[in-house]
Amino acid sequence: MKCNDCLVETINDDKEYYCPDCGLVFGQMFDDSRFENDVLVKHKDKKIGSVTTGRMRKLARTYGYTPQERATNTGLFYCNIVASELSMGPEAKEILLGYYVKLRNTAKFSTKMKLEDRAAALAYIVIREFNIAYTLQEISAILEIPSKRLSKLARGFARHLNLSHVFSNINVVSLLEKNCRKLGKSGKYIGETISIFQYLQSIEFVQPTTSYLAGIIYLVETTQGSKTITQKNIAETLGITHLTVRL
Repeated sequence: MKCNDCLVETINDDKEYYCPDCGLVFGQMFDDSRFENDVLVKHKDKKIGSVTTGRMRKLARTYGYTPQERATNTGLFYCNIVASELSMGPEAKEILLGYYVKLRNTAKFSTKMKLEDRAAALAYIVIREFNIAYTLQEISAILEIPSKRLSKLARGFARHLNLSHVFSNINVVSLLEKNCRKLGKSGKYIGETISIFQYLQSIEFVQPTTSYLAGIIYLVETTQGSKTITQKNIAETLGITHLTVRL
């Protein structure tokens, strides 16, 4: 079965068929002898059997929406959901929507990419671009999308958008501040961790991995009059094992 709008093969998912490109759904809707076919196709006027959905289709035609525009609007709907989940500001959200439209119009999406995956990957790019203090693992957990798939898609989209450079920039100061606050540390403590990080980087540049930053936090903790957190506490906060807390 092919999607009537996109002409791509639909995917069977729990007794429903849906188009992986535009998101239109085909499925068994009613068990009623009044319909000639058991399978009812949503978004298809001649077979819809639903006054409400038929009117929605007519409204789409009235306002001049093409199948491609309807597909784009569905993708933007997912982008709005992701932006809300990640508490994005208006400017970041607008850029996210713009990136989706640009990639959609230049046919950079494949039928194997789920709509939620596309939106999440683009959101990750915007987060890196704006230096928002979210890690890949945190975004993966919030949106419930595997980090490997999220990272792979994001880097691919970044290349198409000429934004590959965003993955070479890490807002270390924001990450240190965020994680120190999670550990209940004061502004003075945060300032010390940032100072040590900048001092070490001035001596020799090191790619600041999560383990590296955890090591800096623990180093500052050892200089305090009394320790209130352990390596295990730091590791759990930063999402790593305590054995990898090192400089």
